[in-house]
Amino acid sequence: TYAALVEMAKLMRLAVGRVVVRAFEVMDWLQQVSRVANENSVHLEWTTVMGFPVRQNYLKALEKEFRYKTLGGKTAKVKVLEDNLKEIHKRRSVNGIVPNFTHSCDGAAMQLSAVYCNDSGADSLSMIHDSFATHAGDAEILSASLRLAYRDVFSQDVFGAFEANVRRLLPEDVELPKRPEQGDFDLNDLLAAEFFFS
Repeated sequence: TYAALVEMAKLMRLAVGRVVVRAFEVMDWLQQVSRVANENSVHLEWTTVMGFPVRQNYLKALEKEFRYKTLGGKTAKVKVLEDNLKEIHKRRSVNGIVPNFTHSCDGAAMQLSAVYCNDSGADSLSMIHDSFATHAGDAEILSASLRLAYRDVFSQDVFGAFEANVRRLLPEDVELPKRPEQGDFDLNDLLAAEFFFS
């Protein structure tokens, strides 16, 4: 039942939060930053390490109702949603920032992987979101390129760059929450990670 699924989701989130502590700290920080932006009527914008601009633009919808007479003489109602070009949809903005930021980092890694693959002679790629494929003969090139790309993307200060982008959008006197501390994982370990890519 639905109630059981909701309870299972809560338990899964609790379990993941105990194992992947930093991830939850980062998620919380991103959502806090989104709340600050909402309070200042600012849409979040940032640039990926590959130079791709991202804008999170969630707007509240205005509901308009139209009534008209049908051919049979009855009155019908139609509801239409139109974007309110002024008001930010705060809940969607807060809920969207974590997946949007994560996908923008994955997108940067995907772009860089494609560059590295091409440089190594693998030019037939199929990529959707965070799924990657190539011909069997180029699988090792793709595997190595992915590891290099993720290492290189996350060797950048992606959270610092995001924070700097947001600060430029906000008034100078607005404070952002303190960013979580950087962990000590050596990203070079990705290059030899057996299960990073399959």
